[in-house]
Amino acid sequence: MPIVQYSTTPRFILQYDDAIAPARQLAETLSHTIEQDFFFMRRYLPNDQGASPDTFQRYLTVVMFIDASSKTALHLSDQDAAAIPGRGGARNHARKPGRGGTIWLNAFGATNQPLTPDFARFLFIAEMSEQLMDAYGWDPGSSRGESLSRVLAEEFFPRAGYAPECISIAPWCNDWLNSSPRFDYLNQNPSPTPANKNLGTDLDGLGYGCGILFINYLRFQLGYPLDAICQAGGPTFVDGYKNLTARTDDPLAAMNDLLAKHYGKSYINLLDNNPFPLLDAKDRRVTVGFERSVKDVPTQEPRFGHVAHVSPFLTCPVKRYHYHRYFQAVTQTFTATAIGFARPIFTWRFHGNLLLSSAGARDEVVTFDVPDPDHPRVPTSASGKARFDWTYTTRSAAGELPEGVLVVTNDSFDGVYHLDVKVEVAETFDGDTTVSADVTLDFESVQIVYEPQFYEDLKVCEGRFQSAVAKLHKEVDLVLDRPDPPRGRPLEETIKAVDAIRIEIAQIHQRDPQLGKQAIEYAATRLQIDPKLLVPSKVVS
Repeated sequence: MPIVQYSTTPRFILQYDDAIAPARQLAETLSHTIEQDFFFMRRYLPNDQGASPDTFQRYLTVVMFIDASSKTALHLSDQDAAAIPGRGGARNHARKPGRGGTIWLNAFGATNQPLTPDFARFLFIAEMSEQLMDAYGWDPGSSRGESLSRVLAEEFFPRAGYAPECISIAPWCNDWLNSSPRFDYLNQNPSPTPANKNLGTDLDGLGYGCGILFINYLRFQLGYPLDAICQAGGPTFVDGYKNLTARTDDPLAAMNDLLAKHYGKSYINLLDNNPFPLLDAKDRRVTVGFERSVKDVPTQEPRFGHVAHVSPFLTCPVKRYHYHRYFQAVTQTFTATAIGFARPIFTWRFHGNLLLSSAGARDEVVTFDVPDPDHPRVPTSASGKARFDWTYTTRSAAGELPEGVLVVTNDSFDGVYHLDVKVEVAETFDGDTTVSADVTLDFESVQIVYEPQFYEDLKVCEGRFQSAVAKLHKEVDLVLDRPDPPRGRPLEETIKAVDAIRIEIAQIHQRDPQLGKQAIEYAATRLQIDPKLLVPSKVVS
């Protein structure tokens, strides 16, 4: 079967071997994104962008989906057919004066399944970047050029290189890290030898592994942007380093010393190609995120089997309403992210007590708020023993910072528990220095639910009140809609909005003192703050 042209874009010709089942669909899918991917790639390696049409529009690049069986369709000799990329791989033939380049993408992954669309784009970016990089001194046929092409492909599709369909699954840095001695690919571009035909070529795994690690070192440890690294030029990594940083030191020694400080002399098994930044203890950080889920717990209590005498809203009269209690198992998930650590160790303390096992249950003496059906806005404070279950794990994945995850669920149902959690993080080789973060969260194990009439009365009373204090209601909404936590200009705007609430309350109080007191309670309840913070200076409580 022949090679068929699917379509053209302003800079590319999409072709495929008609004898290969998935090839046409892959050509169609890539045609929708290829110009967009090229545009973003050229931000890092600008090339003839000022011309109209640019050189890539004058001389289009052929992008072709093929397989090993495409030898006949391509009219290749047995010797030339060896250039067809294996499954999960790609190859490009460079542009020449007056002629565009060619990119061959194998239509199948290393698992022998058709390429996924994202992996096809990953391969295209890796190969197309090699046709752009030589303008900045990167030899695409060397391990140095190969390292940049893989870094750029990972930049767009960070998980693709770790997928089973990849012909050489990432991470690609570990072989160089664990070689002894580590060959200096930064100061030189070695040439193949009779004993090692791949030395310094784009097939030299040690070479491009070292290069990928160094590019990430420049970017994430030293803080240089990727476009500046790409455009720094120079025939070697060290030449580019000097152009980029204006330093004259040996970057390989500095990178090796940093790795030794944080990983010791042990075997290094990175999960991805970027272990950076590696920071001193004073600069390391731990952030904690939260997720909450609730599961109802069955109870023998009759539905609406209790009676309360309660005002649904601050302007509603006290009336008799039926209610029942919902008991809830609240699960709080704490996710601690370690920044600046190598091989972090996470240690958790729950309510001041060290968790010694990865799963368990314990009784804790805690304070909690007991909801009062007659006074729903004023719970009763109490303390006592409550039981909680926990599990904790450490999570590490390619392209993600290491995380410690603690999951806690209440197994008692007395009220709203207030629990303190602390995470401490240390490095494996620096266990004496820890960085910690403290958080406090609530476990609302009991909820009071009233009969439907209660909520109907609340809606009517609240609606009337909001109409009477319409401006105040709007100002409170503005505060609640601000970013949390506010910083910079949003913080300034929040402070101004709170001042506007105080001014409006003062004006309401001047017109109607009783309504003014109700306005204070209303705004404080919605904002969950002490009402005293909203009392105008001339209002006597």
